[in-house]
Amino acid sequence: MTPSSILQGASGVCAIAAALLWWMSASIKTPSAFPVQVQIHVSMEMRETGHSPSGLHGQGSSKELDELAEALRRQSAWSKLAAGFAGAASLLQVAAMALPCQ
Repeated sequence: MTPSSILQGASGVCAIAAALLWWMSASIKTPSAFPVQVQIHVSMEMRETGHSPSGLHGQGSSKELDELAEALRRQSAWSKLAAGFAGAASLLQVAAMALPCQ
């Protein structure tokens, strides 16, 4: 085995690992609907005058949005690993091409 073939083999392993990791990322299920419960905070000024110069302020939440956020965090972690392996595969190929032909 030549050093070039070893580097090319390692590159292939990294490329396969990247593909599997991206497949894992894509396989994570996400909610299909995101109902949101919104709570509006009404200031005393709004109650007294009927309007507020700064507008209404509120905050929303839902179990499905929390599930979506967690799924996206997991997808991101898998994709980060996949990108690392794809980068390693590219660098190994560059190193293999830089070696003199034997």
